[in-house]
Amino acid sequence: MNGATCVDGVYSYACVCNAGFAGFNCEVDVDECASTPCTNGATCTESSSTKLRQDAYVCTCADGFSGDICETDIDECASSPCLHGGTCSQGEDSYTCTCAAGYTDTPVGTCYLELDECASDPCLHSATCFDHAFSYSCICARGYSGYNCAVNDDDCSSSPCMNGSTCTDLVDKFVCTCASAWAGLTCSSEVDACLADENDCDSDKAECVHVGVGKHECVCHAGYETDDGGKKCTNILECSSSPCMNGATCNDGKCTDAACVVAYSCSCAGGWAGDHCELDINECSSYPCVNGGTCVDSVNSYACVCAGGYDGYNCESDINECLSGPCYNGAKCTDSTSSVKVPTDRYVCTCVAGYSGAICSKDTNECASTPCLHGGTCTQGVNSYTCACADGYKDIPIGTCYTELDECASTPCRNAGTCFDHTFAYTCVCARGYSGFNC
Repeated sequence: MNGATCVDGVYSYACVCNAGFAGFNCEVDVDECASTPCTNGATCTESSSTKLRQDAYVCTCADGFSGDICETDIDECASSPCLHGGTCSQGEDSYTCTCAAGYTDTPVGTCYLELDECASDPCLHSATCFDHAFSYSCICARGYSGYNCAVNDDDCSSSPCMNGSTCTDLVDKFVCTCASAWAGLTCSSEVDACLADENDCDSDKAECVHVGVGKHECVCHAGYETDDGGKKCTNILECSSSPCMNGATCNDGKCTDAACVVAYSCSCAGGWAGDHCELDINECSSYPCVNGGTCVDSVNSYACVCAGGYDGYNCESDINECLSGPCYNGAKCTDSTSSVKVPTDRYVCTCVAGYSGAICSKDTNECASTPCLHGGTCTQGVNSYTCACADGYKDIPIGTCYTELDECASTPCRNAGTCFDHTFAYTCVCARGYSGFNC
């Protein structure tokens, strides 16, 4: 049956069954799953319930296994699911992540999220926590310190309590328990021991000042003095010591029991200032001298040393240098009062013709250029000269002796003789019947 092969024998036969069948006549369908071939909890499916061939079976593996008979445990760590350096541990159909420091396994099996180090509230005493990568830091409230702000700062460490007092540390503050006779936040103030029964000071004109345990002093009010330790205070006559200087008048102040508002005052003489008239007023401080003048201070006055060209008490006047008539021989004088081109301490002389020099005192020598020619003699005058010409020349043009004299001009040749002019001489050519130098 079932496609088996029959083998004939003596008085019998035998069947050679195909795969998946058994029995004498191969009538039985063999259950391949009966031997539990599938491992690790897999489900076996054999040929009678599938469309497989008669001798086959199929293993349906449980999660986490693979292979024909589900013999292979799948490695879930192969894909490196644990991030940021986390360690993966293989299990059956599972894995677990051991995360590196600073990370948490969120989502599970990833080590994806950085750990919030502040989540556990590590910072104490109301400190503020700041999360960092793999760490945190605390900003402590006043009065605390340390990495987690666990330390209450010792505010007594600087020994703030003085004069033998005891310091008690609190949070961000301290309390001083003062020794006898001391008070104040740090016990720096001595207790005032000026009690009514020991105050023997002048009740109207003195104050009691505590200066130690069981001690006090009496200080007279301003403007008063004492010769018995302040039990009685009397008005000081300040003017008796002549405190005012340089001829000032001293005025005693008007006093009440509380104080002399003005112990004394000084009425200064002219030129002096200051509480005791000790200061010589600098009259030059207002720069009274103008036009470059130098101020010289004295008591209650000043004097100005003027720069060149100025005078007046404050050097306010531009000196007219022309008033003294410095220019000679009719020259015109010009100074800074009439022309801005002339410096303030100068003057300029404009000479008339024939004179020269800074003050026009020099008579110009018109003969210096030897104007008289041909041996003529020059005679100097005021802005002029005259020429005495040598023989044979006449003064034409005037002041030159340039022109030679015409000896024929006087008609020296007689009796119709003809005159010929020569240098410094002449000759006569006589008419027929005449002779002689002049015919």
